[in-house]
Amino acid sequence: MSRLVALVAAGLMLGCATPKDPTMSTPMTSKSGGSFVDGPALSPPADLLAWLENDVAKASERKLIRLPVVAVWEDEYRLSFSDVFVGTATPAADDAIHLSLDDGGMGVGIIDTLAGAHPDGASVAVWLEGYWGELVAMPDFGIEEEGPKAWPFAVLSVGDPLSGDESHAQIVAD
Repeated sequence: MSRLVALVAAGLMLGCATPKDPTMSTPMTSKSGGSFVDGPALSPPADLLAWLENDVAKASERKLIRLPVVAVWEDEYRLSFSDVFVGTATPAADDAIHLSLDDGGMGVGIIDTLAGAHPDGASVAVWLEGYWGELVAMPDFGIEEEGPKAWPFAVLSVGDPLSGDESHAQIVAD
């Protein structure tokens, strides 16, 4: 019996997580190890969207980028977003770039990740790291969504909360 207790105790000790070390935060380094450099300014959004569509999406290899994103919760239950856009604060500007988040590349979904990490407030503003466009192309079922066009962004990881001083998108350095 004591051997069983020892095995269970050892298993519990191995499985216990230690609190996240705040020094492990990587505001300018991707999870894949590359460093980020500033890309185009967030304003005007039309110039940023042109860069994302022409330089990033049409590159010979997909480029890893970081965008400052605001996600607005649908309600207090935090089961879905009512709006997600590139920016640093609510409300979204009239010409903001709205996003449709593809979290297929994350181990834990974006809604669960953000709800757990940021339990308060009607919205959350964070850096999102990923690829412009979908991770895996989905068929067009001809369903038209209401509201502004939402551009697909494949999220790979959630970064630090925004400080409000962010002024540029970021791209991983070659």
